[in-house]
Amino acid sequence: MADIKILDDALDHIRKYPRRHNQSSFFSGRQGCGLYYNDMVPVAASNGDSPPCGTTLCFAGWISFLNAPEGSTLEFGGKSVSIPGRGRVDIDDYAEEVAGLSHEQAGAMFFGAATFGHLVRMIGQVKADADADGEALLTAAGLLI
Repeated sequence: MADIKILDDALDHIRKYPRRHNQSSFFSGRQGCGLYYNDMVPVAASNGDSPPCGTTLCFAGWISFLNAPEGSTLEFGGKSVSIPGRGRVDIDDYAEEVAGLSHEQAGAMFFGAATFGHLVRMIGQVKADADADGEALLTAAGLLI
């Protein structure tokens, strides 16, 4: 069952840092500030409230950044989260797991949603119907008619 607190927390951070949200890439941004592709960057538990140096996260990236345990890192320009004692996991798989989403719900949110508004409407649908499938989420977001 979806963990609404985790979903809402990720939305709240996107609201707070709208320029740090890019639904088209797990974890990216301009190179520089000492960050280069494939560098591993500490998550919020080790790093603070937002990703460093003008970088951006998709919804799955925000969920992973905010919820991975201390000592975990995200791959800049990639799609993995490295978790102590567990190793590397795809960001979308980790976010699906930690947020308690079904595979269909995760697919709709992480790969179907293109905007913050889509995510808000999809999460609203999950709040109304915890068992909503991917098609229901895409419909709620106005992406299917």
